Amino acid sequence: MREPTVAAVMSHPVCTASRETPFREIIAGLLEGGVLPVIDDSGAPVGMVSAKDALAKLEFRGGAEIPGPFAGRALRARWRKARGVTAGELMTSPVASIGLSTGVRVAARQLTTSGLHRLCVVDEAGGLAGLVSRRDLLMVFLRPDSVLEEDIRAELRRRVHSGEAIRVRVCGRIARLAGAIRFHSSVDQAESIARSVPGVIDVCNRLSYDFDDYQYV
Repeated sequence: MREPTVAAVMSHPVCTASRETPFREIIAGLLEGGVLPVIDDSGAPVGMVSAKDALAKLEFRGGAEIPGPFAGRALRARWRKARGVTAGELMTSPVASIGLSTGVRVAARQLTTSGLHRLCVVDEAGGLAGLVSRRDLLMVFLRPDSVLEEDIRAELRRRVHSGEAIRVRVCGRIARLAGAIRFHSSVDQAESIARSVPGVIDVCNRLSYDFDDYQYV
């Protein structure tokens, strides 16, 4: 199936920093892009600075407020960042990354299961090509109905017996299937295919069949 890749929805170009980028420039980058990827000399992402990382300096008064002896690991980690003055000292590392040609469904699963809000998108050489966020992935639900229709028809012709006989119409990202085909199992398969096209939000299946092949399963 022709599935959109992260390259089609990612944000690029993005503001970046090196490990040596000073605090003032970090803040400017955060205000511009929300997050600041840190790259090495080859352009590969090695860390990420977020507003949360920078706010540790306020939380702990620049590191003057020292956590007590029973402070947890996470609290002590934030305190150490409060004393940081460069991107290398503030960044969270390692970073989660994904390839340019990866499908949007894989990216969505990686983001939701990890709890992350963004992934670094890297090219074949490992260099930073962009960022893909949860918001970016939502763009697939704005794909035109005509494009969704084309994708569904192409996949039905390829995978379903008598798929050419299925009439497809998409309106408001809802796919409507109609027509008469031979097997009951093909009706269910056609609906599954339509539902799996990125951007389709629901399927109205009005297909009929001539032969119930499930009775022999």
